[in-house]
Amino acid sequence: MAVHYSGISGQITHGDDKVYDACRYYGALIVAAMSGAQKNELTSKTFYDDHLEWFGDRILHSEIMAIAQGSYQRPGGYQDGIRGKGYIVNALEAALWAFWSDEGSFEKGVLNAVNLGDDTDTTAAIYGQLAGAHYGYNKLPEKWVECIYAKDFIGCVSSWIAYEGEKWFRNQTMPYTSELINSSNGMSLNSKASVSIYWTQNSCISLKTSLGRDISSNTIVRKAINPSGRIGHLNDEEHHFIRIGNNDPNEDYDHPGQSITQRCYVRFMFQDLWKTICKVRSTYFPFDQQNCTIIIRSGSHDTQSIKFIQRRPIQARSFIRGEWELIHSYTEITDERVSDFGEVDYSLVRFTLILKRNHLYYLIKIILPFTLVSFVTLFTFLLPPQSGEKLTLNVTILLSLVIYLQLLSEYIPKSDDEIPILTLFCNANFFLVFLSCIMTVYVLYLYHRPSTSHIACVPIYMKIILLDYISPFIYCSINKYRRKQALVNKPSERNHPRRLSSIENNICHIFSVTPSIRTTNQQAIEILKCLQQIKTFIRTQWLLPLQLHNEQEIGNDLLKIDNQQRLHEWQQIALVLDRLFFLLFIVAMPCTTLLFVSAHLSIANDFRSNLTNIKIHAADAKCDLIYKPMLQ
Repeated sequence: MAVHYSGISGQITHGDDKVYDACRYYGALIVAAMSGAQKNELTSKTFYDDHLEWFGDRILHSEIMAIAQGSYQRPGGYQDGIRGKGYIVNALEAALWAFWSDEGSFEKGVLNAVNLGDDTDTTAAIYGQLAGAHYGYNKLPEKWVECIYAKDFIGCVSSWIAYEGEKWFRNQTMPYTSELINSSNGMSLNSKASVSIYWTQNSCISLKTSLGRDISSNTIVRKAINPSGRIGHLNDEEHHFIRIGNNDPNEDYDHPGQSITQRCYVRFMFQDLWKTICKVRSTYFPFDQQNCTIIIRSGSHDTQSIKFIQRRPIQARSFIRGEWELIHSYTEITDERVSDFGEVDYSLVRFTLILKRNHLYYLIKIILPFTLVSFVTLFTFLLPPQSGEKLTLNVTILLSLVIYLQLLSEYIPKSDDEIPILTLFCNANFFLVFLSCIMTVYVLYLYHRPSTSHIACVPIYMKIILLDYISPFIYCSINKYRRKQALVNKPSERNHPRRLSSIENNICHIFSVTPSIRTTNQQAIEILKCLQQIKTFIRTQWLLPLQLHNEQEIGNDLLKIDNQQRLHEWQQIALVLDRLFFLLFIVAMPCTTLLFVSAHLSIANDFRSNLTNIKIHAADAKCDLIYKPMLQ
C-alpha cells in the first residue's frame, strides 16, 4: 500500500506515467530499506522481481524498468552518461548511482550527487531520503548535524508525522490499541520496564508496565512520540496536566514546552515567528493609524480537533517601538463554517492591532523644510518691480521644490487607489509657488509696458476697483501724475517763434511808411520797397515754417506726456496687484496646513467608531493552540 500511495503522491504535481512508476519504485526501495534490507538487496537487479507483489498488476514503464534492472550501475558515473538533470528518469538514475557508489559513506554519497552537476539539489535530495532510510541518523556526519538549522523543529515535525501515521494505522487496523514505543527508542523509566500506550474510551492515556502495574506519579518520562512529542503519566486525582521538558539533569536535551491535560488536550507552547502583510491605508500618511487584522485558522483540523482559547494579553512592553506605536489591541475567537466539503466548523482567531505611525520624523524631515522653502515665496512680493531679482528668486524657489519632490517620492507610500495627504500638501504648496511665478510675470509685464508710440489707457473699471477701492484697503499709497508740472518743465525752444515775431514787428515799425509821407528821393522809395519785400519774405519763408514746427513739437510733447501718464497709471496698477497677491499668499500658505488638521479629526472619528462597533475581549490577545485527539 505504501508503494501505491507513493505513486499517487507523485501524480499530485506530475501526471506523467513515468513519474507514477518512478515514485512507486522509489517508495518500494524506502520501504525495503526501513524494513532492514541490505544494500546489495536494494541495488540488486532483481529487486523488482523479488517484490513484484508490491507493485500490483501494473508493470513499470520501460524507462523506469531499465533503471530497476541496474542501468544506473556504471562505474564511470558522469563519464558513462549519468546526468543529474531535472528530468525524472535522469534524476532517479543519478540518485541511485550515488547510493550504489557511496561505499557505505553517507558523506561520499552526497558528494557524488553534488559533483554530478546540473540539478544537484534534486539529485542530493532523492539520494538523502534513500540513504537516510538505509543508514539511519547515526551515519550522518557530526559536522553536518551540528549545522542543521531548526533541528528541534524538524524533530518535532517528524514526531508529529509519526503520530499521524500511527493514528492512520490504528484506524486501518486496530480500533483502540497500538504499541508505540519501547525502552530503547522511545521513553526510559526509572524501573527500566518496557511500556505500552493504550487509547481507550474511558480515559485519555493510560500507561502500563509489563508487570501490569501503574507507573508511579514520580516517574521520569523523557522521550516518547505522541501528538505532543512527549508523554506523561496522568493521575486523575493528583495531576491536572504534566508539563513536558527535560526531566533528566544529566542530559542536555530540551524541547519547546508542551503539556497534556487529563481532558485529552495537548497544549503546544513552542514559540514561533510569523510574518504577515497588512494593507496600509495611506490617505492620512504620515499621520495615519492602521488597523492590522491577522486571522489564524487550521486548514486541516476542524473544531472537533483544534480549538483556540484565550490565554493572556499581549505584553505592550515587548512591542518594539520603531516607526509604529501600538495604541490598542484585541482578539476575537469565532467559528467559521466551510461548505467546500460539507458543513464543517473551523476554529478561527482574529487578532487586531491598532497602530499609529510616529510622525515626528516626517514632520522634521519633510513637512518643515518643504514649508519653509515655500514660505520664502512671500518675500518675492516684497521686492520692488524695478529689481531684476524678483522673478529670479521665484524661479529658484520653484526649481528647489521640484528637486525636493523627487526626493520625497522615496518616502511616500505608493498606492493607486489612495492619495496620501502629504502628497496633497506638497502639491498644493508647489502649485502656490508656481502661481506666484505667473503673478510675478504679470506684475512685471504691467509695470514695464512695451515702449511704443502709443500706450493703451488703463480700463476705467481697473482704475475704480484697484486704485479707488482696493488700494486704500490694502494700505497701498498711490502717486498721481502731475500734468502741469510736466508742461512747465519743457525746453525753452518754444520761445523762439515769439522772439522772431518781435523782430518782425520791430522791422515793420522802423520801416513802416504811412501814405501821407512824401519824399522826393527815389532811392529812399526803392529802399522802402526792398524792406517791404524783406518783411514779406521773412513772414512767408521763415516765421511761418517756424510756427508750424513749433505747433508740431508741442503736439509731440503732449503725446509723450499722455504716454507717461498712462505708463504711470499701469505702474500703479502693478504695485496694487503685487500688494494684493502678497496678502492672498499670506492667507493661502497657512491654509495648506489645514489638510493635516482635517486628517487628525478624521482619524480620531474613525478610531472612536471602530471602538464602538467591535466587541473587545478583556485585553486578551494571545491564544494557545489546543489539539484534541480523536478517540476511537
